[in-house]
Amino acid sequence: MAGDSLGAAYEHLSLVTVTLRAELGRCTMRFRDAQRLGPGSVVTIDRLAGEPVELLCHGQVLARGEVVIQDERFAIRVTEIVDRRLNAQRDRPGKLRATRRK
Repeated sequence: MAGDSLGAAYEHLSLVTVTLRAELGRCTMRFRDAQRLGPGSVVTIDRLAGEPVELLCHGQVLARGEVVIQDERFAIRVTEIVDRRLNAQRDRPGKLRATRRK
């Protein structure tokens, strides 16, 4: 019976809608430089052209892929599924240490 309820719970969860985010890259800049951004500004990010973008759900990387155009919209063609166990190990409490700037 426990297996039946687990299967029903999994089926119920499979109907939940989640939001995925594609992250092209990141950069760090001073606040004053961010204030100066305007039309035509160019922001250099930490990723090289051709490198895969990350597909995230609730901050966890699920997959990586390449940006493509589909029906005049940006899309991600998945090229790699990330091992969820690696995310779980990375996020275990007590494993990450915060550093304080002086």
